[in-house]
Amino acid sequence: MSKTDLTQSIELALRTMNKEDKAELLRMLQEKENLRKYNKMNYFKAYDFQKRFYGASKDYRFRFLCAANRVGKSYSEAYEMACHLTGRYPTWWEGYRYNKPILAWAVGITGDSTRKVLQKELFGTPVAKDLGALGTGAIPRDCIDFDTIEKDGNKILIVQIKHHNARGEFDGMSTLEFRSTQQGEHALMGATVDFIWLDEEDPYDSMNIFSQCVTRTLTTRGLVVLTATPENGRTELVDKFMVNKEGDLYWQNATWWDAPHITEEDIKNMLAAIPDWQVQMRSRGEPVMGSGLIYDVSDEQIRCDSFPIPDHWRRVAGVDIGITHDTAVVWSAYDPDGDVIYVYDAYHADGGVPALHAHAINARGNWIPVVLPHDSQNMERGSGMSVAQYYINAGVNAKHETFYNKIGMDGKKNNFVEPGIMEIRERMKTGRFKVFNHCHRIFEEKARYHRNEGKIVKTFDDTMDAMRYSAMSVTHRGVSKNDANHGYTSAYNDNISRWNSSY
Repeated sequence: MSKTDLTQSIELALRTMNKEDKAELLRMLQEKENLRKYNKMNYFKAYDFQKRFYGASKDYRFRFLCAANRVGKSYSEAYEMACHLTGRYPTWWEGYRYNKPILAWAVGITGDSTRKVLQKELFGTPVAKDLGALGTGAIPRDCIDFDTIEKDGNKILIVQIKHHNARGEFDGMSTLEFRSTQQGEHALMGATVDFIWLDEEDPYDSMNIFSQCVTRTLTTRGLVVLTATPENGRTELVDKFMVNKEGDLYWQNATWWDAPHITEEDIKNMLAAIPDWQVQMRSRGEPVMGSGLIYDVSDEQIRCDSFPIPDHWRRVAGVDIGITHDTAVVWSAYDPDGDVIYVYDAYHADGGVPALHAHAINARGNWIPVVLPHDSQNMERGSGMSVAQYYINAGVNAKHETFYNKIGMDGKKNNFVEPGIMEIRERMKTGRFKVFNHCHRIFEEKARYHRNEGKIVKTFDDTMDAMRYSAMSVTHRGVSKNDANHGYTSAYNDNISRWNSSY
């Protein structure tokens, strides 16, 4: 039956009903409409990414949902908060359950954003005076104690929510308080809280805000949840969650492709309106460094599966030396037919003497030339030898000349940073720079490698420097395995002699 036929049948039935039956039907329809309108959580169908995030609460006290725009991250967490406040958990719930009424905080950045986002998602309206709309959000209307609502204009400050035990019996009142980080740390002090939801990351003081929330839940062993699109980049707080491998911290991304309500047409339209450097953050919820990001291309544009490097391709290793800081080595290969540079391996370790890193370098192929930075020629205090000489003595096939960019029209050599960055960035954007997908450190540092007021931020950048030395050397200083097999021994011995004669 078509929709038109169905409508006509309903209209015919209504015309033949008596007044009492028609009134009863309309009453039933209104009741059904109100049930859906004022008990939204009963009709919520969780996506897989949401179920994973909820389930993680069983093992992790502190969780971060770092999500793309429009995936529904705020309502996703509003639903979880409604479950904890009311005790009404769905049958599929595998996460942590509160078996008693709780004190919960919903924390936004400003009072206005708290009202427009958190209050709206939890209660259905940013207008506290609109009593008819209250209860159309995640928290069912029949659980709201309207007599306890404390307001400031259209902002809800505090309200009590009816809690029910596992048998569905009322067992007391949960309390929900709204706060904002704009009020400062003092607004988050003093209380003992069971559950805290932080929506979006404070751009100035996120680490201290989070620490305060953790402190508030220490006594209760409660939960702290963050939901955000990482517009501030890889901040200290974001980094703390991303690199944590154990303990109470849980990190999860949610992308456009994880949310079935976002269609391919939606994605196409949104991509057309988003700057390239924001795509990774907006579509995948992965942090970047904003307008200061140096390599402002997505990981997917440069990532590739590993494959055996052909013997005729040139190769080179670039080293960013470290005694008191980390040491990084990156290996590159050059495909002359496609004019593509492939970063195929990377090594990173704590600082230390070169002998500690020589085995890892040599194990990748002792015939591969190794390019060291200019500061490797500096003499080590008390030894009378340079760092470069230490590498040579450890059997590393270091090139006699330290790193320099490809010689330009002026015929001069230089080791300037910007020319290398510009060429790598251009290659990335044109598909002529690829990174094997197992080189995790490359992708980690790329996400942090940024400028602040035009200057490159020199933290967590050892692998980026090594990658630049390697990639900018492989086209004009690299050696193929075929060439090495025909003249490697004499060339290597000559290289050793030249280094020894220099010191």
